[in-house]
Amino acid sequence: METQDGNTIPTARFIIKNFLRGECDLVPRCEGINMRSADLAWLQADITCARVRRLSDIERLRAAALGVVVAALVSVGLATPASAALTLCNKTSYMLASAVGFQAKGRWVTRGWFTLEPGQCTAALEYALSDGSYYTYAYTLPVHVGTVKTFAGNQKFCTAPGQGEFTISGQEDCERRGFTPRPFARVLVEGKTDWTTTFTEPDDYSMERARVAGVQRLLSDIGASSGKIDGYFGERTRRALIGFKREHKMPADLTTPSLLYQALVLEARTTQQNTGYKFCNETAETAWAAIGYGEGPAIVSTGWFKVAPHACTEAIKDRLKEKSYFTFAETEKGTGRGLLWGGEHSFCTMETRFTIKGANDCEKRGYLSTGFRKIDVGKEAGFTQTLSAENSTADRGTLQ
Repeated sequence: METQDGNTIPTARFIIKNFLRGECDLVPRCEGINMRSADLAWLQADITCARVRRLSDIERLRAAALGVVVAALVSVGLATPASAALTLCNKTSYMLASAVGFQAKGRWVTRGWFTLEPGQCTAALEYALSDGSYYTYAYTLPVHVGTVKTFAGNQKFCTAPGQGEFTISGQEDCERRGFTPRPFARVLVEGKTDWTTTFTEPDDYSMERARVAGVQRLLSDIGASSGKIDGYFGERTRRALIGFKREHKMPADLTTPSLLYQALVLEARTTQQNTGYKFCNETAETAWAAIGYGEGPAIVSTGWFKVAPHACTEAIKDRLKEKSYFTFAETEKGTGRGLLWGGEHSFCTMETRFTIKGANDCEKRGYLSTGFRKIDVGKEAGFTQTLSAENSTADRGTLQ
């Protein structure tokens, strides 16, 4: 069997017809096969099955029908863009936004954002490369639990805010032009006319394992227990997917892998949007905020988070774990009315960006002692604090 790009893939040791409908014909010799990394089974027709472990009998194969959908996800991601000169591939378990930097007509140009699902490649540049330098950058999309991870270097290039497509000519004065400078990594193409840059993580997944690991991570991001994120489709992953489909009233025999993947991403994005701690600024002035949490020696204060006028900024990304948080915010000094949001609970701060452990002896330790306000969030997974003129202290010398 050949893929669309002409690459030969392992032939199935058995044939499964209309698997999801329960009409299975299996060649007897398939029973008892223990499929390892070099022993891929591929379903005929429009469903492709990748890496499965310890499927030793027909009944378990039938019970793992949902695994076929995940395997189909693998086949969708493995297609390599045709006639691509600079290709970006994602061998991680994360959804990535990626961009490239290159020279065109004597000017540096950046192009992005290319969204890369785990186990997927995309064509970033489709013309023959010249003997020069190219640059790449990628970051994990905020649909995942945890801090955003980047694949970066030290060469600053302009990028557009958000995750939409962009092409930016000229790399000077990024911020003044409304763009965000990001540190791109240099790619030496070694005189070749085509090149593939692959983003990886320490687990060093293959493309097909990355595809499955991506599904496992998204399930974990939405709170579904799918077991270890290892790129192998096991029993816990199967059960988690069945539960997800049932909860979202998706057909049990869904065979469109893109729809299932899109549903997982949408659910993960919604989950992340409803978790964490956010500051929303309803004033016409830029505000700077800080947050503190924990008890005793585990107390931490961190800031400053820039909150633009009529915009929101996330201070804590993941699900809230404390019942109470402590915050302080003020508008940019020397401008406007000088609004301030504080309280009577002392935390350590600095004039510059900071993360400080402990709230005692701030001044002795070289920090500022600042009055934070206590915010009770209860058992909520997420909370948004509004900064407005009505709930602030206009006089910086007075705290509520």
